[in-house]
Parts: sequence; C-alpha cells; structure tokens
Amino acid sequence: MNKRKYNKIIILLITLTILVISTSLVSASDTNNTTIPDKQVITSNTTHTNHAIQNYQKTVNNKQIKKTGQNHIINNTSYDNYFDEDGVIFNDSVKDNDTLTITGTIINKNFYIEDLSLNIEGNNATLIESTIEAIGKPITVSNITINNTDTRNSAIIFYSSNCTLQNSTIITNTTNDVKAVYIVGNNTTIKNNIITVCGPSDEIDWYSDPDLARTLAVAIVSNNNIIKNNTITTYSTISKISYGSIESITIQGSISGNRAENNIIEDNIITTTTTDYAYGINLGQNINNNTIRNNIINTIGNNFADSIQAFSAVNYLVITGNNITSTSDNFSDGIAVSKDNMAGKTMNNIITYNNINITGYTSTLIDIGNLEYSIIAYNNGTITSTYPYGFNIKGDHNTIQDNNINLTSNHTNMTGIHLTSSNNNNITNNTVNTNTNYAIILTDSNNNLIKNNYLYGINRADKSVLNNGNNIIQKNKPIIKKNTTLTVYDTIGKANNTILLNATVKAVNSTVNGGKLVFKINGKTLRYDNGTPIYISIVNGKATYNYTIPCNWSAKNYTITAVYSGTWEYNYSRSNNSTLTIVPTNNSNTIIEVNPVTGVKNETIYLNASIHDMNGVKVDCGNVIFKINCKTIRDSEGKPIYTAVHNGTVSYKFYIPYNWSAKNYTITAVYTGDNTHQQSRINNTLTVLNRNANITITSKNLAKINTNHVLSARIRENNNTINRGVVIFKLNGKTLKDSQGNTLYCNITRGIALLNYSLKGLAPKNYNLIAVYSDKMYNRVETKTIFTITK
Repeated sequence: MNKRKYNKIIILLITLTILVISTSLVSASDTNNTTIPDKQVITSNTTHTNHAIQNYQKTVNNKQIKKTGQNHIINNTSYDNYFDEDGVIFNDSVKDNDTLTITGTIINKNFYIEDLSLNIEGNNATLIESTIEAIGKPITVSNITINNTDTRNSAIIFYSSNCTLQNSTIITNTTNDVKAVYIVGNNTTIKNNIITVCGPSDEIDWYSDPDLARTLAVAIVSNNNIIKNNTITTYSTISKISYGSIESITIQGSISGNRAENNIIEDNIITTTTTDYAYGINLGQNINNNTIRNNIINTIGNNFADSIQAFSAVNYLVITGNNITSTSDNFSDGIAVSKDNMAGKTMNNIITYNNINITGYTSTLIDIGNLEYSIIAYNNGTITSTYPYGFNIKGDHNTIQDNNINLTSNHTNMTGIHLTSSNNNNITNNTVNTNTNYAIILTDSNNNLIKNNYLYGINRADKSVLNNGNNIIQKNKPIIKKNTTLTVYDTIGKANNTILLNATVKAVNSTVNGGKLVFKINGKTLRYDNGTPIYISIVNGKATYNYTIPCNWSAKNYTITAVYSGTWEYNYSRSNNSTLTIVPTNNSNTIIEVNPVTGVKNETIYLNASIHDMNGVKVDCGNVIFKINCKTIRDSEGKPIYTAVHNGTVSYKFYIPYNWSAKNYTITAVYTGDNTHQQSRINNTLTVLNRNANITITSKNLAKINTNHVLSARIRENNNTINRGVVIFKLNGKTLKDSQGNTLYCNITRGIALLNYSLKGLAPKNYNLIAVYSDKMYNRVETKTIFTITK
C-alpha cells in the first residue's frame, strides 16, 4: 500500500470517530451565514421569519497560509526531486508554511500534499493532465492554470479544511465524469478564478453518497465555504442519455447525515449550457443555512433549464440580489425549492431582490413546495412561455410582497401568482401584469390575505383574483397606465458625420424604464441596412442613438421626431418636432484605387475599387463607374452602370465575353463624387487569358491497310465537356485532307471529334498520329500517339 492510500485510510478512520462523538454533542441546526441586503424593511407575520433574519450572519474562519518558510522552485526538471511517482512529497526540506513556486509547463504530474501547510504559487505555470490534492493540513493555490482532458476527473481536490484556490484558471474538456474543483473540507475559499468545464450530459451518479452529477465545475460536500467572484462556465461535450444533466455548482450533504451548510455563493458569473438538463446552482440534501447572492446566472437547457434548485426540503436558505436567466425549449425555472413537495418542511427562507427572466414551454419564475414562514419580496420577474406560472407556491404563513411580475402566455388559464393548498399567506403590494384571465389564482387555499396589489389581466383589480377558497381579497387596484411626454432635441451636423440623436421619456412621479422608440427624419423611420426599424430601449427615461448623416444629404434643415411604443405601465406617445441642421462642408479631395485583375474568357470576375479622402478616411457615399479601354460598362438598355460606395469600397461583377482577344486591357474606375467629396479616377490592368482545354485520342491505334478507319478524340476542360471548336488529325506531321486537298476539320459534339478516314495508299508501318484542338476561346492544344497500319 503506497503512502497516500495509507494516510487516506487513517484520516477516514479518525474522521468517522470524530463524527460519532460529535453527533451526540452538536445540535442538528446551525445558524446561517448571510446578511439581508440593507434596502427595504421586510415585515413578516411570524416570529419564525424574524428568527431567520436575526440569525442570518455567521463568521467564517478562513485564513490563508502565512508565508514564513522557504521557497522551492518546481518545474518539469525539478519535480522529481520533490515528488514520487504517485505525486506525494518525499523531500524532507519541504516544511509547513513553505512556498512551492511552479514555473513553466508540467505535463501528467500530480501534486498530493499530505499534512503540510503550503502555498502553491504559479509563475507563468500551466499544469496539463494534473491534479492538486490536499489532505490533512490546509494549502493555498494561486495563479496556476490547469488544463485537463479525459485522464483526470478533478483538477483541485481539497480534503483539508481552510484551503484557498485563487486567481487561477481551471479548464477541463472530457467525455468522462468530472468534478473540476471538489471541496470536501470545510472553510474553503474559491475566489477570482476562471473555471471552464466541458463534460458529458449523463445520468446522476445515484450509487454515490452524496449522489452527484457526472459533470460539475464546483462540487461542495462540506460547510462554511465561500465561492466568490469566479467566472464559471459549464457545457456538455456529448449527450450520453436523453435525460442527462450537467451542473455548474452543486452543494450536497449525504444520505448518511453529513451536512453541506453555511456556504456562500456570491458575485460569480455562472453559465450552464446543454441540450439536455442544465442546472446553474443545485442544492441536494442536508443543505440548510446556505446563501446565494449577487450572482449572474445564465442557464440554457433544451430539455430543462433551472438556474437555482434546492431539491429537498431546506431551512434558512437565502437567495438574494441575483440576475437570473433560464432558457429552454421545454421546462424552465428561475428558482425552484422542494418543487416536487419533498418530505419535510421548507421553512424560514428568504428570496429577495432577484431579477429573473424566464423563457420556455412550461415555466416558472419561482416554484416552491411545502414552504412555511418564509419571505419572497422585491423580486422582478419576466416570463414568456406557453404554460407559465410566475410564482407557483404551496405552503403556509409566508409573506409575498413588493414583487413585480410580467407574464406572457399562450393560454389564458395561467397566472402570475398561484397558491395551491396554501393557507395564512400575505400577498401584498405586488404588481402583477399578465395577458391571462387572472393575475392571482388561489386553489384549495384559505385564510390568505390578497391586499393592495396592482393586478392587471383580462380581469383587473380584485376581479383579477380567482378565489377557490375562503380568503380576504381587498383594495387591489388595476394597473393604470401613466401618460408619457416624449421630447426630441435639436442637433447640428455635417453630411457624412455622426451625430447624437437624443430623446427623453417622462412620466409624472416616475422614471420611465422599458419600452422602445424609433426616430424619424422628415417622416421616415430610421432603419438598418436590411430594412428593419432601429428600436432604441428606454433606460432611466433616456434614449440616444449615434446616427451617421448620409454624405449625399444637402445642407439644410430636416425635421426629427420620435415615437415611443409604451409598455403595460406607460402609454404610447409621439414627440414634438425638432430640427436637424446640416451645415455646409467643403468638398474634400479623394483617392480611388483599383486592383489589377486577371480572368479568362467566358468567365465572371470582380472589379474592385477603394475610395478614401486625403486623410485616409473611407468614403461611404457616391458611386463608381468602370470603363474598359475607355468604354463605359453599360446595362442592357445602354445606360451607364453606377456602383454604390459602401464603407470605402465597391465591387462590380463583370462577365468577360468569349470572343475577346487574349491580351491586356485598361480598366478605369471613376468616382463620381458627392456633396462632400470630389471626383477622382484611376487606371489599372485587366489581363484576359484564353481558357485551357485538354485533348485525348480515343480511337483504336491499330488498323489494316486499304480500309476506312474512324479516328476520334475527346476534348474536355477540367472534366467538363466542350462543344465548340474544331479538331484536325495529322499522320507523321502531315495534316489529313480530302481528295481535293482541303483540310479535314472535325466539329465537336458532346466533347467528341470523329473522322472517318480512308487508309488507302498508306504503307503498313507505325505512324505518329496527332490530334490538334483549336478555338477562339481556348489555347491551341494537341496530343499524339502511335498508330499502326498492318497488312
């Protein structure tokens, strides 16, 4: 048994002994470790929720290793002086608090750090097919790149507590199971890293404890850890089963009772993408007192997308300040907690200040089962789906207040807030805007208070609540759209210059956010090159657009207006007329350049030119005409062809006639000028070449004297049949002629030339038979073979 395996067994036995002793001493409940954002005072109707807020903060003891010892340089050469073949340190000069500085590229080496507190720092270091693993004492890993494929399941494994991974890049691209960063010890910090994992979409490993996904960027199976300010990207390389899944971060306790609590996931950018089931952050079992805050979470799964999921019953879970986007062709959730009504209560949880955007077929913003004494407040949610619920809640004694929900559905029986078998909940001061029959639906629910909400659906205010139970519904108001005032401001500019179009949208006692506007000049809507209108979003009551004035516009006044689309909250409006003043500009000199071109007859080429001013600035207006040997290229009606200049270039497709001579021609490109640019011209060369054909003699090369013999040849151009030109045949250099001395020309049909020729008078012997092809469009080409006449 090697040293590493032996130590693991000893550590496992010690850990089990401590667990047995501590189970009889430690309470099953811990305080949590997160503070509520200091934005609004949230009032609950229970003391249970107040307890959740008061016990929301816990200090995490996470200290980095002090740098007081020696520095050891580890590179591809010195590695073997410190580590054995298993990657275990054997060099006695390495002591606690030493630093291992890794330099350069090291391939296929592991770093198993047992019972040593070390700083492992990279200096332009890249580890390929490698793992860093800590057992016993804590280590700090900094500034290292690890790039693994199928040979490694993990890049970082921390069995030790109080470890740190920081300022590093972890990349794994594999078709096998992967936990790129695996946290088993407590009080670990993972911060300021870039973690990218590409792994298989596969079934959960139900045979492990905890049962983990097979593709994980960060796996946490312990307590009091911090995952902060990382960029974590996870996507699937292959799909091993149709319902396979991948996860960016998982927090999992075990069936045997180990807990994963008091962890903080904050300030990360988390992106998860697969064709199957995608989870941004997944929490399994024994997961109380965790905090997920201020993250950007984007989750895309064709079958299922869930940005935050707590699979089992959970207490004191805080989800706050996150920007969440879930997108799926089928099922999608923003936040899902015990949605399948798992056994146990889900109590004293806080979900606040999240921005949630959901797209899918069957979808929810927030979906929670068995929820009690919890707060859902100050969230903004937009959901577009065939079958959406905004908040889908089953539970009692909860506060749902001050949320904004915008819901768009293909079916009128969906709703913004749905309570099922739920009692004694307060739903107050929410704004719910839907295109369905009801903003709120209460199913088999009693003693709930629905009050002071703004409710808008096909039914509005109190009538927008479908009450299937004994509930209090009062003082709910319809959403009354606010009138808006749209103002566009005067501006001045020059042709071919960029100006700023500026508009404001105002409403009484409100800053307008949302909706779009279009600008119009002289009544014509500004559009992109493809004809699509240019829509500008309203942010903080303002809309601006950088517009380049066409260079052919005259110096005069133009009218600018704008039209605001409105939203469910704000009315449509039109602006006043304002003025765009285009001032005169001096025409600048221009330089036109044209490229030399070579082409063959009966082929299309491109005549290309570029135009810029004397300062090298590209001209973006005006036209170019092309001439060849001083003759302007014209259309079928005899009119000159003008090619528009775009971004300083023009390109004209030109067909070279088949009957042109093979020689050099003069191309002339003439820029016509415009209001701001002067005319210019330039010459260059068009070289026209004949085409190349190949000829093969296909007739038999053996004949008898005094007989008629058919000579044949095949003519092609790059395996394409030629049906033009003529072929002549020669014997020993003499062209074959008829009885009157005329050369025998053979026309070509379907690429074949045939000549039925009498061999009368020719002696029996070997002759050189030559076939010659000629045509105005092709270069002359010939081939020869031995032709034998026998007695």
